[in-house]
Amino acid sequence: MVRLVILAILLLSAAGCANNRALRVEQQLQRFEAAAGLPVKSFRYFGFNSWTSLGREHLAVWTRPNEAWLINVHGFCPDLDFAQRIGITSSMNRVYARFDTVITEQGRCRIKTIRPVDVKALRELQREARRQEVEMRDSGTPHRQDGDMLE
Repeated sequence: MVRLVILAILLLSAAGCANNRALRVEQQLQRFEAAAGLPVKSFRYFGFNSWTSLGREHLAVWTRPNEAWLINVHGFCPDLDFAQRIGITSSMNRVYARFDTVITEQGRCRIKTIRPVDVKALRELQREARRQEVEMRDSGTPHRQDGDMLE
């Protein structure tokens, strides 16, 4: 009986962590979308400095410290939200929407759209989100991860 109670507690904790992670990723995606411009056909690509998974259908790729791209793939991409590494196909040093793919350990995902990210605007949005989180935490007011008050 005690084992069942412990197992139930562990399962509920894991579900809570998964929900918090999903919420954080969704908020991060919203910030990237707010800082992203209109879709483009392609971007110059000589490799990437870093990347960030933004769920099963989105990722951000930094090609230079102040140059980032928000990529949306067709449908859901297996393992994209938990991939440890990715690859991106390119043609003649360009990555094209609707032609190139994101490669994970589980397969390939065709790129649907590419949007340039205003990195300065993104950093400002991230600073504001951190500031709000600190204010909520310091105020001692119960809150959810997204900053909405509990009812």
